[in-house]
Amino acid sequence: MSPGPVQREGFDSVVPNEEAKDHLALATALQRLGSPYEIAKAVLFLASDEASFIMRTELLVGGGYTTFTKK
Repeated sequence: MSPGPVQREGFDSVVPNEEAKDHLALATALQRLGSPYEIAKAVLFLASDEASFIMRTELLVGGGYTTFTKK
């Protein structure tokens, strides 16, 4: 599991100002920060029977953070 930028407890101590938060959000294809709930849904999927044939892979859950290039 590779999460992208997620608004979570303690996030404000790591990213202390709104400008930095906006910069992170705009660096994703979805133009927003993720939530812990969204990460949890992906983890639950991987732990479910629906993912029984998925093995040795990295799931990127980041709103397009690793693939998006702002022009």
